[in-house]
Amino acid sequence: MRDLTENRRDTPHRKQEAQANRFAAGLLMPKPLMAASLDSLGKPAIAHVPMLASTYGVTIEAAASRYVDVTPSTCAILFIKNGLVHYARPSRSFPSMAIGRGDAAPSSVPSAKIDEPTSWLVVEARDWLVQSRDVRSPKVSMQVLAKKNGLHLVMLFINAAAERRADEEAEKYATERPSFGRGSDRR
Repeated sequence: MRDLTENRRDTPHRKQEAQANRFAAGLLMPKPLMAASLDSLGKPAIAHVPMLASTYGVTIEAAASRYVDVTPSTCAILFIKNGLVHYARPSRSFPSMAIGRGDAAPSSVPSAKIDEPTSWLVVEARDWLVQSRDVRSPKVSMQVLAKKNGLHLVMLFINAAAERRADEEAEKYATERPSFGRGSDRR
């Protein structure tokens, strides 16, 4: 199973496995068909992953990997087993993650009934993302789907349009010069 989820390219074997996985995903879940499927499903939701796996006849891991490869959304899908991150797959636009394979899952991951996704929950960005002092942390939402044998699928989502608006507002506020009550005719 580890080879099926391999996306790292730091060794020749991992690079070869990642290439094979992308090739297989392209055959089994062609980008135009997957993009149309994602478009028809609407807003991102963790429940879409097992649905896509069933539709395309692939594993949940393969469907999750292709989901983040094709989606225009800013999201990441993590597989957490028995409280530890098994693997994390961010979309291209998702910020750098502070959590990876073998790390303990943040305590914000709720327990959930099997095959019943949680509602979207706002979580602390610092639990999931690399933080920078110079950059405002985005608002991160999380949805969890529990599967059998202690497996939890976690989708992290950042509303990119809302983040752009918040950044524009922050920039506008930072560039406005306060007048401190001085009249315009004073010099």
